[in-house]
Amino acid sequence: SKICTLPHLSHPTLEFGCNALLCPTSTYHPYGGAASYLGACATCPSSQPHLGSTSCSSSTTPPPPFIVGDLDGDNVVSQREVLRLLYTVTNGVQWGSDYAIWEIMTVHECDLPGISCKMGQIAKIDLKEACLCCEEYRYEEE
Repeated sequence: SKICTLPHLSHPTLEFGCNALLCPTSTYHPYGGAASYLGACATCPSSQPHLGSTSCSSSTTPPPPFIVGDLDGDNVVSQREVLRLLYTVTNGVQWGSDYAIWEIMTVHECDLPGISCKMGQIAKIDLKEACLCCEEYRYEEE
């Protein structure tokens, strides 16, 4: 597990730990390891003896379908996971420094810049201040 904490490893290892390198036994992921926007390793319905499996071995119970964006592996894509997927696939790191917290999954969706909520549910997404079509990073000078 020490290898999973090396500072030069990519961002998915920070989020998913060793699962970003290889899914543990009894789990699978289309790429063999968890990925930032594709999601966590999913559980197989029966024992899976190998690390890094890209599918579940044949069993009488088929695995649940792999769900893109399911970062916590619960087979449900939450509002927060949808926003993270939006951020990732639209190159959110270039939206500007105010939006960097969109990448941090522990930040509640209602606390994200550009998101308005009513009764804990997203009511509006306003990204007019985000640099969605910029060619260079737009970070305010400190």
